[in-house]
Amino acid sequence: MPGSQGRSEAVRRICRHLIASITNANSNQSFQLPMPRKAARRWRIPLYVPKMPSADELAPYLHAIDRSRRYTNFGANVAVLEREIITFLNAHDLNFSGAVGDAVTASSGTMALTIALQALDLSRGAAVLLPAYTFVATATAVVAAGLTPAIADIDRADWRLSPERAAAIQRHMAIDAVVPVAPYGLPLDVDAWSRYEADARTPVVIDAAAAFGNQHVGGTTATVFSLHATKILPAAEGGLICFRDAELARRSRLLTNFGLDGLHLAAVGTNAKLSEYHAAIARSQLAKLPDIIDRRKRLARRYLEIFDGIDPRLHLVDPGDHIPSVMPLVAPNGALRDRVESALHARGVETRRGYYPTLDRQRVLDGVALRANTGDTAFANSAWWQDHLLCLPFHLELTERDIRTIRECIHSAVHL
Repeated sequence: MPGSQGRSEAVRRICRHLIASITNANSNQSFQLPMPRKAARRWRIPLYVPKMPSADELAPYLHAIDRSRRYTNFGANVAVLEREIITFLNAHDLNFSGAVGDAVTASSGTMALTIALQALDLSRGAAVLLPAYTFVATATAVVAAGLTPAIADIDRADWRLSPERAAAIQRHMAIDAVVPVAPYGLPLDVDAWSRYEADARTPVVIDAAAAFGNQHVGGTTATVFSLHATKILPAAEGGLICFRDAELARRSRLLTNFGLDGLHLAAVGTNAKLSEYHAAIARSQLAKLPDIIDRRKRLARRYLEIFDGIDPRLHLVDPGDHIPSVMPLVAPNGALRDRVESALHARGVETRRGYYPTLDRQRVLDGVALRANTGDTAFANSAWWQDHLLCLPFHLELTERDIRTIRECIHSAVHL
């Protein structure tokens, strides 16, 4: 074949180059990770800085992996983590009537939600109700499960899709499951959703991605958490499903392992297992979670104290007794929100507009999602929050000086 000899020689040159690079790297006493490409912008005060365990803190868990030579496929760290999760939920009165006896880990929060929905064994294309005001992963997980997102508006007062709104929608369109979202880590009323599930005879899977430690489990069919690096309980990457029904938990565990039951394919799943290394990180963090929770709450209280009296037109959202995961600032209109955002960016302060844009404005979903609300004002409440909310930096590396810098910048921006 013309030119094949030249292509073969080129391939050999590339292979020789790779082998030489690996050999040289291994000859160094201290292996250095390659530097990432320069980010488009380096923030002086970033939005999130993950607080992960140090190498020393992880060492006992990693040595255990070395001894076992088990790195994935439901090793000891994963098994113990799942038991420790249930112990934590029980100890903190977060397990609704003790209904959940098993927790199922997954490789990410998105995969956990996908697996939870697949475990329900709904008909392909079945409609799943979810709020427009949520992170895009809520919708993409529904699609990945072979189901159809049915997007609904939220209640203006609390960012949530309420059971009452879900019931009203279900009176005029077929809904096969509901995925309400715990917005910004603030929990849903599990009693209300439990009553809805029983009355409507429709399974409810709570997307509580950022709400570990806040959201009760067991009141509905399933509750899903993210273990992403920025979450309250981080594993760098990971997810968690708490099923009320033991059989659904068993089925979901099979689905994270391709659907295999031994050597028999019992269902069509995928590879969504949590690795032993990620489970080690989560176990290390869970052991010190009470301290992490306390520090997050103290940081939120200090934020509120420093911002007190900044301007009557602006306010921070007080998390109350809940564990805060973000620090949302609410402006009276989009113009002022945008002015504040621009001023903060100019000072090197990173921000985010929360769930922006809302799902009803994500054009890629037009061909795959249903609209549970119709008309020009169908998503008015979601649109209001899209235009008025700004998430400020919130992480355990944040200093009081940082918070005062943010306040000063905002104060200057609103008093131009």
